[in-house]
Amino acid sequence: MNPFLVWCRLLNWLWALAGVGCLAASAAFVGGRGSEKARGGLSERWERNPRLRAAVFVLLPAALAAHKWLQYRACEMTADDADVINMLWRVAHGFGMSSYSYSGASYLSNHFSLLLLPLSPFFLSRWGTPALILAQSLALGSAPAAAYLWVKEETGDSGRAALTALATAACPMFASLASSILIETTFALPLFLWALYFVSRRRPVPAFLLLLGLVFTREEVPLLLFGFGLAEGVSSGGAARKWRGLALAALSAVLWWAEMRCVGYFRALRPGGLDFWRLFDFVKGSGAAGLGQALILRPGVVLGALFLPPHKLLVVARVMGTLGLIPLAAGSALLPALAVWLPHQLAHAGHSFQSLRNHHGAIVLAALVYAFHGGFGRLQKAFPRRRDSLAAVALLGASFGFLTAPALRVVRAPASWFYASEGAVAAVPDGAKVWSDDYLLARLAQRRFLSPLPLSARDAADFVPDRVVASAYWTELHPLAAERLAASLRRGRYAPVFTASGLWVFARPGPEERPSSGR
Repeated sequence: MNPFLVWCRLLNWLWALAGVGCLAASAAFVGGRGSEKARGGLSERWERNPRLRAAVFVLLPAALAAHKWLQYRACEMTADDADVINMLWRVAHGFGMSSYSYSGASYLSNHFSLLLLPLSPFFLSRWGTPALILAQSLALGSAPAAAYLWVKEETGDSGRAALTALATAACPMFASLASSILIETTFALPLFLWALYFVSRRRPVPAFLLLLGLVFTREEVPLLLFGFGLAEGVSSGGAARKWRGLALAALSAVLWWAEMRCVGYFRALRPGGLDFWRLFDFVKGSGAAGLGQALILRPGVVLGALFLPPHKLLVVARVMGTLGLIPLAAGSALLPALAVWLPHQLAHAGHSFQSLRNHHGAIVLAALVYAFHGGFGRLQKAFPRRRDSLAAVALLGASFGFLTAPALRVVRAPASWFYASEGAVAAVPDGAKVWSDDYLLARLAQRRFLSPLPLSARDAADFVPDRVVASAYWTELHPLAAERLAASLRRGRYAPVFTASGLWVFARPGPEERPSSGR
């Protein structure tokens, strides 16, 4: 039995049980005398019961770390995971911010993402990938706890804080982040929520450092800050507060422009690379100039992209439904979410960026948690005698989120690889140049020379591999490419050095170059 499959099923059942529990709690909140007991269980008993706090503070991060590690061991990580691992290994060994798939171009040619660079020293040893897995999983798993501590510190209401933590974990984007690739964006949610906590504690230094890290996660963050600036600018505070907000909005716009110029500079050095402007059907050409032209010449088309095709609105309905529609009552506190969600809603329908799947929903979720807190507070003030009903709505939304969360499941590699892959990886020396099928790329990514098995002649890497890692699974998926690979192995007189469970490792004859630097 594949331990990863067992773990996925266990987490899916626990998520479903959480949904049923929230549904039962929601019913109790509207059940007369039971309502008082439910409220007591959500607030007073929370403070008195260390097991509940341990579930949020310890068990959830530990469960996510175990999930990600088992995913790695089961060869369920993708070529995108291998990209990030390979880039950090190259940074640690002085080869720059590039990876095997970037052909020497900078990692910044895709996105303005620098957050993971402090982890690169771990990649001087074999513990680099485990360190990255642990850091991402523990950070993400701490997000509900950060939401709880922030709201508790700001309001003193443990019940409201618990509901905010539940809303964070129940939103479908959170479950999607749990099984997402290893990438900077996943850190945005915990960085933002922990920054809010330290702001509420009046601890400016850790709050500033966390916000600085947030800025280095993705070029969408200035949009989030722009929304905060607008929210302050339209607030009912004094003139000084409004001017500070408008100044933040202006600085955020400048920051976004600078980050995009940085990405554009490195992209120009890598023609034919990823151009995320292609996500927007109405943008003719590339860059902010194409977007500006569309806004001026075809504003109706741009506006229509928010709603058409109509199934785009299903994403909005689902996300807001899991939050009980409470963020809609947030007033100006909703502006950060609107600012950062807008590009996603304008993108090509069905793309993971538009539907907020994988890591793409991290920053949107962060802004929505903030809006949930603001909306909950406004509704409590407007309807002080409807606190139970408001809690019931929040719990009902959380139940919907848990019960409809994306299922964690094995979708790629055969179950037997969980154990057999250890032998295959051991048969590949650290300094060897490697071609590998996609399923083992992440396991072999801590090296300079790495390439996926070529699907055509033009896909072949520009180096001769010392080891070729293939599988029966890959040959069944790509029979023509497998025939070409077999012919190439025969011409090069490669010999098998490992065979088990449909996994093969072939070695190039003759002495192998194994310098410690990986050259």
